[in-house]
Amino acid sequence: MQELVLHKPSGRSSSPQQEPPASSNAPRPLPELPEGDALRCCHTCNKSEVPGVKLKECGGCRNILYCSGKCQKAEWPQHKAVCQAGPPAQQEKLAQYGYSSAAAFSRDIRDYVNAHSWAIGNLVTIQRQIWRDTHPNASITEQPRLITFFLRCQTTPDSHKNRNPATRFALMGEPTVRDMEKWKRDCPHWWKQGQAGRAQLEEGYVREYGSEYIDILSIEYFVPETNSCTMDFAPLLTPVEPLPNPRSRWPLFSDMTIFSMRSMNHGFPLRASEESSRVGIPGRFVRLGSTWKWEPLFTSWDEYSPGRGKGKDAASVYRELDLAISARVFWPGSMPTLMEAQAWYCTITG
Repeated sequence: MQELVLHKPSGRSSSPQQEPPASSNAPRPLPELPEGDALRCCHTCNKSEVPGVKLKECGGCRNILYCSGKCQKAEWPQHKAVCQAGPPAQQEKLAQYGYSSAAAFSRDIRDYVNAHSWAIGNLVTIQRQIWRDTHPNASITEQPRLITFFLRCQTTPDSHKNRNPATRFALMGEPTVRDMEKWKRDCPHWWKQGQAGRAQLEEGYVREYGSEYIDILSIEYFVPETNSCTMDFAPLLTPVEPLPNPRSRWPLFSDMTIFSMRSMNHGFPLRASEESSRVGIPGRFVRLGSTWKWEPLFTSWDEYSPGRGKGKDAASVYRELDLAISARVFWPGSMPTLMEAQAWYCTITG
């Protein structure tokens, strides 16, 4: 995916449909969201931030990370066209959550998104598949271009520095498919500013996917309390034909949506298992020096049993996992088979 960070002007409605953002940031290419143990990685070489390797922010936009001046210099010819500083921080709104700058707040949103990359990808796929199932006569080119995650900040002035990156924010309901054309009309200033960056993305997508490429999919992470958001971009590709009887698979989608959302709201972020990228393994982030590292609760679902967590912190996360599994309504089988079945029915991704 690709990233854009923007902040919307204060003093007006916080609705993302009505209020245009006032950021000068534009789409910027980023590596794929981390799927390993590390939370952050270098924008150029994907080197993970671990003890002894402290990534540094770009001094211009303060949202891109590099492991060294060499990597930053190598990336500069591509990054300079879209590297622009954001607007002044909304001090009063950010201060109540313990932040002194918009850049720090945006970085924490990005950390939260990175922490829950598996669940986010899953929720986006499910929402797109449901939209296609409920619009059977729509053409391929009419696929949604925008999906929004509404987030709530959960930090305080006393907690934000040490707060787990997987729990700094929480979802405010299911992600929403929205009208991209209306969003562009409501935010013409931002759309014009991002034109050069989007052109770079499209050029790369066309080279990589050829005739399979349709358009850019925008994924917005919006925090109404601070009127700020971060956006990811991904290519929309030609999907395969959907399977028949869509209503028969919606209960599976409902159970996986509930489970994925609970993982994001209750601190057991998922990562792809070694056996299959379709199966997520729950874990937790632990502090390692000045960095955060993801640790699995178990390496295989065969090892899972209710209430198995050891230690106060692990037991708390395990308890939330148990509750999320028991919250399923329709699927009586194991979690891996539910995940595999849901992925099999989602033909939207080809």
